[in-house]
Amino acid sequence: MFEIKLLRPGLDKLEFLKSQIPKEIHLSAVVVPPVDSFYLFYSETGLTLGFTHKELKEFSPLSFDWVTVLKGYKSSFFTRSVKDESFYKALGLNKNPHPTIADATLGTGKDTLFLAYLGAQVESYERNPWVYLLALDAHLRLLAHQEWTELAKKIHLHFGSLTSAYDYIYYDPMFPEKKKSALPPKEMQIFKKLVGEDKDQEGTAKDLLALTRSRLLIKRPTWAEPILPKPHMNYESKLMRVDTYVKAF
Repeated sequence: MFEIKLLRPGLDKLEFLKSQIPKEIHLSAVVVPPVDSFYLFYSETGLTLGFTHKELKEFSPLSFDWVTVLKGYKSSFFTRSVKDESFYKALGLNKNPHPTIADATLGTGKDTLFLAYLGAQVESYERNPWVYLLALDAHLRLLAHQEWTELAKKIHLHFGSLTSAYDYIYYDPMFPEKKKSALPPKEMQIFKKLVGEDKDQEGTAKDLLALTRSRLLIKRPTWAEPILPKPHMNYESKLMRVDTYVKAF
């Protein structure tokens, strides 16, 4: 059972959220933020992650705004084609425009949104309860947004690790840090405190390769080595690479 603290919610909001979450997550209302810990509260941007850790005091609370993310994608592809994108090529969307793909690491949801924007049906998995609840709230708000309702229906959220077989599986582990580089972005620093280090990337990748029926896609920075050896194909953009492993039959 995962215990999650929700700060000063109205009874209606508390009961509604409880009705949406899996039984493994227990939500309780508090009037004072817990010491040196995380908690949730409702703000103008929806369900929001607050924290009282000294290491994170310089950061503002975190929430997921999927509508803004999708507006950014729409603006970005106003003058260029999605067919040039690494994901589009890696998934073979020219031959199969509406595949079902499992996102094994939902995180902030930006890649899940992009996959759905490209036309895929996306089954997204998140095992961290805090991140899952932020994503759930963002998804509910997206479903209620008239412009993006149909896209939101292409996304299904699952709490827990991916253990089912899919034709396509996408894996986005934490990127390795460059030596002598600037501190990672705000979201990544909060995630590392919240989720912990992503230590067994190779073992996870092997498990996912065993589950996939067709292709495993692994997102990497262009400068990093592949997690698994000898990808069958690489689809590279300026900052990111999709290592693609085709399942042998």
